[in-house]
Amino acid sequence: MLSNRWKNKLHQKFAKFLLFWNAGKFLISGKFLDKKAHLPAAKFNVPADFFGLGVAPGPHPAYDDYICDALASLKLSIVRIDVSNDNKDAQMRLMDKLTQAGIKLIVHFVQHPDEAKIIAKKSQVQRQWAEFIRYILNRYQASIHMVEIGSTVNRPRWSGYTLQSFMSAWQIAHPIVKEFRLTLAGPNITDFEPPYTELFLRKLQKMQLLPDVYSNNLFAERATEPERYDHKVMGYRLADKLKFNLIKKANTLKQLSLSFGVNRLASLSSFWTLPRIQRYTIFTELKQADYLVRYMVLCVASGALEKAFWGPLICHREGLIDDHEEEYPQREKISYYEKVTGQLSKLTRRPSFHAMRFIISHLSEAEYLGSQSELTGLEIHRFKKQQHVFDIAWCINGLGYSTYQVYSSDALSRAQFFDIRGEPIANLPDFINEQPIMLQWNDIKDAYKPIAPKQALSVKICRYGYVDYFHLQNQQWQAVIASNLRSQAIQLFEFLISELDKQVSQTHILRKGRNVVWQIPHPFNPNIQLVLKRPARQHWYKRWLDKAKPNKSKAAWNASCELMRKDIAVAKPIAFIEHLSETGFNYNLYVCEAVKHQATAREMFAAFNLGQDQFLGLSKTRCLQQLSHFVNKMHHRGVMFRDLSAGNLLLDIQDDELMMTLIDTNRARFYLQPLTVRQRLIDLVRVCNKINWADREVFLAYYFASKGNRLQTWMRLPFYLYDLKVVLKRKLGRKAWRQLIRRFTAQVD
Repeated sequence: MLSNRWKNKLHQKFAKFLLFWNAGKFLISGKFLDKKAHLPAAKFNVPADFFGLGVAPGPHPAYDDYICDALASLKLSIVRIDVSNDNKDAQMRLMDKLTQAGIKLIVHFVQHPDEAKIIAKKSQVQRQWAEFIRYILNRYQASIHMVEIGSTVNRPRWSGYTLQSFMSAWQIAHPIVKEFRLTLAGPNITDFEPPYTELFLRKLQKMQLLPDVYSNNLFAERATEPERYDHKVMGYRLADKLKFNLIKKANTLKQLSLSFGVNRLASLSSFWTLPRIQRYTIFTELKQADYLVRYMVLCVASGALEKAFWGPLICHREGLIDDHEEEYPQREKISYYEKVTGQLSKLTRRPSFHAMRFIISHLSEAEYLGSQSELTGLEIHRFKKQQHVFDIAWCINGLGYSTYQVYSSDALSRAQFFDIRGEPIANLPDFINEQPIMLQWNDIKDAYKPIAPKQALSVKICRYGYVDYFHLQNQQWQAVIASNLRSQAIQLFEFLISELDKQVSQTHILRKGRNVVWQIPHPFNPNIQLVLKRPARQHWYKRWLDKAKPNKSKAAWNASCELMRKDIAVAKPIAFIEHLSETGFNYNLYVCEAVKHQATAREMFAAFNLGQDQFLGLSKTRCLQQLSHFVNKMHHRGVMFRDLSAGNLLLDIQDDELMMTLIDTNRARFYLQPLTVRQRLIDLVRVCNKINWADREVFLAYYFASKGNRLQTWMRLPFYLYDLKVVLKRKLGRKAWRQLIRRFTAQVD
């Protein structure tokens, strides 16, 4: 006879086998290969109760009043509340308050994980579960819009459910909910995992206990931003081919649930946590607001969902209101949003709160008219509500499209402009960027279809930066200029064009080789020095290979803006200029602000190589530690610099800290995930080339220790090879041959 322990193990193994077996059948079926499933839907009306969020009680009734006031401010008529025996008295207190305010409830019944694990075997737990559901439904039946059973059932470590225990809990709950003639949703699968959808719905179909609404917490967070093709479906390489964006994932789940006779789909909890956003940028709260608007618009555009809810209203990690409690929860709030913590007086409304109000106000009961953009990275979705027609437009992270090349001047002259708070925008930005904006017209005839030509200017924009960005052009040149005012940008544009025609003074030249780099005072601010960079020469084969790439100046601008977005210190980009007709590599100019610094990393390494134990007043150990932290931060945020030489790292001392700034950015590449070890080594071998091996070992030990790793034997090989490459290049490269020819010529003369 097998022990219970082994029976459980065999059951788990069999359940996994079934899951993968059905996953294989699902993949072979080809249901996920619909070539148009990633595209927005045609016209339809957005339900009044499409948007919602989760609420939970606080420690005393004053929190309930605060929550009701917040919901009134949002003009929200429906909420989701998690109800469990753990905290039912406080939860019922809040439910009483909500029903008095006329707010409809989606009641999400949650079991404690310990109970969820044993409900299939313990009759007492089954009886308590049934009594609890019946009690709540009997008390709040008139105010309940929907009942949801299941709590992240595909995450046993969060919910406690096995397949068997969930089926037992569902089998008890289903007839009770139907007895009260209420709509039943479930099984509350989290993330896009169709095999689990197929597994659970197939089991429920066999039991003749299917839900009325299939609920799936349709997260897009794992794709970093709402519009991205999800790399976690079948990897980064296939992401662009399979095109599993949020819209396709919603459509796929809808088709899958329809195959079992469930024709309603709802996402009742989804959010972006601040720690997840912090992996890529420091502008967390602003980015959360952007993502909320973009996510909700795309949920509407899918046409597959009947509801799209945010997660918790009040929570530090993912809430619209911050409770300032930073401790990681014992149970994920996606599984159980139990209660509000933090002091009532310290609760603060985030930008995402106002963004949610904007979405509810404008999109509820609106008519969706479809997508208006065919350009990669540009989203424009059109709606009609009452007498108004409006577009909500944005770009994917960091990208900007010239507004005046996307829309006609006539359409723009007839429009009103609003930000995601619903506040009027006096001056339309020159670039549609990652922060959504709304363009509104009084009549459909005024809202011309966006032009969006293929040649529309697209560049990287750091909208969280220190200035605005202006797109300027004349008959010959176009430029993107960072400035506080348009008038200043125009003056700088004219000045830089004139600078292109001048012969660069030898006294101003910083470097002359493949590029000419020189420095001049800012024409309108004598306290600032400008560094100008213009290509000087390029080998014929490089011109051919780089023909389809952006010119060097545009590449430097894009990389610098992206580094700023990721909070990596870089020389501030001021402008780039390119010729409209001449496409040659040297018909462009990049301008950045000169960086105040005391030394370069090359000078620091030279000092250490000479045996010095300090540099700029800091110990060698501290310098190497802070350098490793800087490089590790860059790599963790998906930046491969590709030209991380010691000369491109400028150093300064501020508050007894070593501050580092990057220059010469045009070769940088950016990824959606932290770099692999092999990608990291491409940068590390370059920055370490000027360090002696003893100090190199110390630096690399600090670098890999922060990742919980160490420098392994195989990792040393790239360093030896790069060192050899540098030596051979010095002895046998083009510069060496030119020097040899010069010496020979001098001797002959």
